[in-house]
Amino acid sequence: MIDADEPAAPTILYAGTRPPPRPRRRLSGDNRSLMIGVLLAIAAIVIAGTIVAAMLAVRGYQVYRDGRRQEPAAPPQVIGARLKKAAEVASPRVLKKGFVPAAPIGDQGSWFPSDAYPAEARRRGEEGRVSVLLAIDAQGRVAGCTVMTSSGSAILDEQTCALARRNARFSPARQDGVAVGATYRMRGVRWALDPAASQRMEVGQAPRFLVDQVIEVAVTPEGAVSGCKVVRQGTPSGDPCASAPIGRKLFAPPVRDGRPTTARVRLASRMLLLPAR
Repeated sequence: MIDADEPAAPTILYAGTRPPPRPRRRLSGDNRSLMIGVLLAIAAIVIAGTIVAAMLAVRGYQVYRDGRRQEPAAPPQVIGARLKKAAEVASPRVLKKGFVPAAPIGDQGSWFPSDAYPAEARRRGEEGRVSVLLAIDAQGRVAGCTVMTSSGSAILDEQTCALARRNARFSPARQDGVAVGATYRMRGVRWALDPAASQRMEVGQAPRFLVDQVIEVAVTPEGAVSGCKVVRQGTPSGDPCASAPIGRKLFAPPVRDGRPTTARVRLASRMLLLPAR
């Protein structure tokens, strides 16, 4: 027993001596069992997490694989993309042998009478040019309509398709003499509130091009137009390919070494308005 009034005797270490080793603590039986239980629980959680992650990965791969195998049905909005895809038949290299494209019956201008101008578009002062792609069934009727080039007015775009469905008639396309469904691109349906205004020539102080455009037309062995692309478009701002509708026979049948062949024709249009002297 140490007296509180007397300080405890200090421990003196001499040179060359080491302090006595401390005794090691050993886990008692209860603590050792607790530690082993904790380690086993952690290992079980890690193993279970690994198994769950592997199952989710396998399930995700199965869903991805099944999605690749089964193509979902296209919603109605995709019909426009399908029609654009079908428009590739305009290329002479895509046209099948023995295929005759659909051809319009009668004057296309009669399909769009002047009194069909939408009242709401007239009130808003909306004008523009619309280009549409029509799906033609085997009976020559319009089965679908997609706007390819918008007029900038949703009302005029919708009216163009409505009138085309109602009034347009075609000789159906034929494959080896059998009527089949096909597509037909209508170019340049012009909606103008004052048609005469677009025909006026405003004379200025300097020369001005009224028309300055170049198109390249693909021609079938029969001399019909099978495709058209714009090489240069200056003025007017409409569709230069409207003058070369697909399916219309505008040229003599091209030949090479006496045999029918496809060809390309480049058409340039320029009209310069000069000031009065």
